[in-house]
Amino acid sequence: MHYMKVPGSTFDKQEQRLLTLWAADCADRVLKRFEMECPGDGRPRWALVVARAWAKSDLPMQMAEIRCAALAAHAAARSVENVVARAAARAAGHAVATVHVSEHARGAADYAVKAIEAKNVLKERAWQYSHLPISIREKMFYHLVYATVAHIPKGRVATYGQLAKLAGNPRGARAVGMAMKRNPNIKGVPCYRVVTSDGALTGYAFGRGTTTKKKLLMGEGVQFIGDRVDLRVSGWKK
Repeated sequence: MHYMKVPGSTFDKQEQRLLTLWAADCADRVLKRFEMECPGDGRPRWALVVARAWAKSDLPMQMAEIRCAALAAHAAARSVENVVARAAARAAGHAVATVHVSEHARGAADYAVKAIEAKNVLKERAWQYSHLPISIREKMFYHLVYATVAHIPKGRVATYGQLAKLAGNPRGARAVGMAMKRNPNIKGVPCYRVVTSDGALTGYAFGRGTTTKKKLLMGEGVQFIGDRVDLRVSGWKK
């Protein structure tokens, strides 16, 4: 899974250590789902030990050890057929890889969510957001929003408030709007599928603005009532 760099989201060394600890905590919350399936396989657990050891010390990164731990966790994921257990092991692999590349923290969070029952996804995202250190919360919120928008299906739209909830911050609708305005990858993150709570097409910063946005949505079969999306028909039921 590839994760894009988000403008303005570079992390200094201390922030990266905090981010690594957060990613490890996200993965640790679901790791038991792998360990129950494969009780004798300690590779994902070892990955979290390595990640936390670096994050809690002043030692320089040992790239060979980090890479070995990440590859081992992902190999453990490939060895199991249960998709929940596989996602949990993947989360651990991404957590330790955060030591080297900060974007992998989102992988840890995303795979942790995949290992959660559907009915608890919003609760888990809220936990993830609330446990982000304050100093990196805004940067990571953008990552979580982009990840969610990338999953809006063709022919459906989501609202700013809905995305804020899915990213773990129910009060973050305005921040979602700013994230859409700064979207670094319009092809991978279809921000034209994001509308207001009443279906209005505001805030599109590409092409000819809302004219382009409506054309793209209509091309995907989104239903309108006048100039507003009919959310009862085309809203994303997530």
